[in-house]
Amino acid sequence: MSDFGTMVVLRRRDGADLSADDRARIEEGIAAVKAADRHRDALREPFAFRRMASGPTGVQKDMALLLSEYWLEGVEDADDGGYGGRTAEDLLEHDRPGAEAVCKALEAKLGEGFEVELICDTW
Repeated sequence: MSDFGTMVVLRRRDGADLSADDRARIEEGIAAVKAADRHRDALREPFAFRRMASGPTGVQKDMALLLSEYWLEGVEDADDGGYGGRTAEDLLEHDRPGAEAVCKALEAKLGEGFEVELICDTW
């Protein structure tokens, strides 16, 4: 797994486990937002929209959606191409506005019953 980037965490506002209907609704929302999204990460790649489940098997409180990812070795190894001498903060700040737009679009698609959290940091 990468060292840092942007990720969206989607969960029910009431804290309940995601039901099959919830997961289907989230998948439909993600598909619609992804189809309309034109944002690119700091490397000029489209956001990944890669799903990442969390929690033990059979229990799912939330769904994580990876938008962009980077490795610290790319930041530390600027002479080898890396990220063009940009710092982790530079990369994250480039991605933040697009990731915030994705969050707003997901909030609009999913409605009041869901919470959308942006993580734009190291992990």
